[in-house]
Amino acid sequence: IADAVYATVDSKEASEKLALWERITNAEIAADVYSMFDYLAFENNRPSYTGTDKDSKTFYLYPADVAFFEGGQFSKQSAEGFFPDLLRRIEAIGETRMDDLTKIVSDGNTIADKAIAERNAENCTYDQKKDPYTMTNSKALQDEAQALYNRYAQWLENFSLSK
Repeated sequence: IADAVYATVDSKEASEKLALWERITNAEIAADVYSMFDYLAFENNRPSYTGTDKDSKTFYLYPADVAFFEGGQFSKQSAEGFFPDLLRRIEAIGETRMDDLTKIVSDGNTIADKAIAERNAENCTYDQKKDPYTMTNSKALQDEAQALYNRYAQWLENFSLSK
């Protein structure tokens, strides 16, 4: 073994962290937070939305057409109650360590609402040579979602057993 690193772990603290993490996973919170980030990437990244015609030719979607795709792959996340339900499950855990996660999911809801408003207002540009429609402020929304994901990654560090 070369370059091995070890840490002393307080078994009481580890047990508390593991117990809390088990409650989070049993309530399917972790899985739904990850699917929230997939959904944000979908809503904020207009240039990558493509469809396929009957001849298997790929084409870019008009922003209003994206709504049809929400009924498929992202039907759970785009449903009216997804964010409130996720927030309710987080708050039901009843731990102050969950406050940051509550804010992260709340901010995720805000970012999704902004992207949907942009799409519904058809705030996009069209490049005839490349054929994609691009949401006007897609980059800004992607940056917001990435910053949110970074906050989530920092929050996850709370569960490190070597801290």
